[in-house]
Amino acid sequence: MTNRKPFNLQKILVSYNLIEVFINAYTTYWIISETIEYKYLRCLPRDHHSFSSAVERTMPLWKFIFFNKTLELLDT
Repeated sequence: MTNRKPFNLQKILVSYNLIEVFINAYTTYWIISETIEYKYLRCLPRDHHSFSSAVERTMPLWKFIFFNKTLELLDT
């Protein structure tokens, strides 16, 4: 083991980090676009139909964030 060279993981780590940057940038864009579109909903009387449609629209986002955080566990 003392005479063994370390693994060359530089290309793998750079590509992994680039993928993480793109995923986090896309997630941030998604969150900001949803927030800007519905920022005035809190000032209006609650409409249960619009609230449930907002939940349905953001459910893929939460699944995407969960997948991203699971992928980040590979780093550790």
